[in-house]
Amino acid sequence: MGAIDSTDLAGTHEVVSIDGRTFTCRIPLDLGLLAGDLAVIDSQGRTRMLGQVLDLELDGRLVICRGRLLADVGDDGTLGALKPRPFGGGALQRAPKELVEAFDRWAKADLVVGTVRVDDGSVPATLRADGFNRHTFVCGQSGSGKTYALGVVLERVLAYTDLKMVIIDPNADYVRLGEVRPEATGDAADRMRRVPVEVLRSGSAADEPGARPLTVNFRELSRKNRAALLRVDPMADREEYSALRRILTAGDLKMEDAQEYFALLSANDDPVSLAIAQRLENLGLLDLSVWSRGRLSCVSQFHEAERAVVMDVSGFSDPRERSIAALSLLDDLWANRESREPVLIVIDEAHNLCTAEPADALEEAVTDRLVQIAAEGRKYGLWLLLSTQRPSKIHPNVLSQCDNLMMMRMNSPGDVAELGAVFGFAPPSLLAAAPTFGLGETLLAGRFSPLARIAKMGERLTYQGGADVDVPRSAD
Repeated sequence: MGAIDSTDLAGTHEVVSIDGRTFTCRIPLDLGLLAGDLAVIDSQGRTRMLGQVLDLELDGRLVICRGRLLADVGDDGTLGALKPRPFGGGALQRAPKELVEAFDRWAKADLVVGTVRVDDGSVPATLRADGFNRHTFVCGQSGSGKTYALGVVLERVLAYTDLKMVIIDPNADYVRLGEVRPEATGDAADRMRRVPVEVLRSGSAADEPGARPLTVNFRELSRKNRAALLRVDPMADREEYSALRRILTAGDLKMEDAQEYFALLSANDDPVSLAIAQRLENLGLLDLSVWSRGRLSCVSQFHEAERAVVMDVSGFSDPRERSIAALSLLDDLWANRESREPVLIVIDEAHNLCTAEPADALEEAVTDRLVQIAAEGRKYGLWLLLSTQRPSKIHPNVLSQCDNLMMMRMNSPGDVAELGAVFGFAPPSLLAAAPTFGLGETLLAGRFSPLARIAKMGERLTYQGGADVDVPRSAD
């Protein structure tokens, strides 16, 4: 890329930086800069720098522009680490397309997920693959394109990394993640065609030819969580809890299903054991379709999988089955955390599993495990990616641990303000634009993005499992 001609910086007003890291200037309104845009700054011919506009305020016929400095720009257009130094009297212009692309390369962002608007067209919107070693939060109103956009991101992660992934899918939106569309071309599509994706189905879908059933071995739940499932409280139900611990310890080596524990408990003359058996029966746990009944459990299938596992929980008729399936895998991942095998744990409609206000002991057990993974899992390679349209319903101790944000249209000013308080790295001016986002537009911010920016998400390589239902139209 050639040098930037300082004569092109005419018509701008003094740019001032008192700390060498941020800048302020007044610019003509017709310069057309928007919050998030990149600009080239010439500090009186001594140094050229690349900066990002973060805030704009109308001041008569001029606009007060504030932003931060990102990198030094050499005479040949190459980028280097910023050397902070105050200056005054500089000039500013919109950064050319080539320099914006050069910045992304310099920032080591190479996962192309869409496009970013620039003055002379658009440039690729890129993410850093290495940035997914932090927890990620995805949010957007219904109809904002959140499910589609998340699919784009997951495809690129699968195509260009070796990161193992599990997706807890409540609406069967990602069950076709392993099916690349015939018309999809290019390197990313070719790579996705080589990625093995295992889909575990629930409900009637599990009975289809060739389907892999999504099941849980009762023994794979921790003893504490089996007690939570039975609603046996260690303090309020001291005798039952103590008896349950003894029985579970004795039966752990051979018992696999709830039905087998019921038989063991029912055969015991101890009144406390019989009371626990009645809990199993009265709570309807024996009839749940999630139990393995001799089939391979989701935990075992995850360990056998090479790359990606989609846990389609949409077919479960009882909400507890969704929690049981999620809890069994989360328990196992945490129990084996010392192996330090990196895993991206994707949870769609995360407010159902990571709720701020658990309704019972089972929901509390799932939430507690996710809080633990959010707080301590990163150092073991357990990274969360949570997606929801209801951010206020997510447990705050999980939300606060997320270092990446992917925010689509959010109509509620309250939700936007709350997210702004949590994600301080997202510029307020870009957050404030969220209610105006069109379909597929998203704010990308945090460690996985080279800078906070508004992007238009790209095309999916694979099929989306779920989609909106069209309104029937009359024939005439």
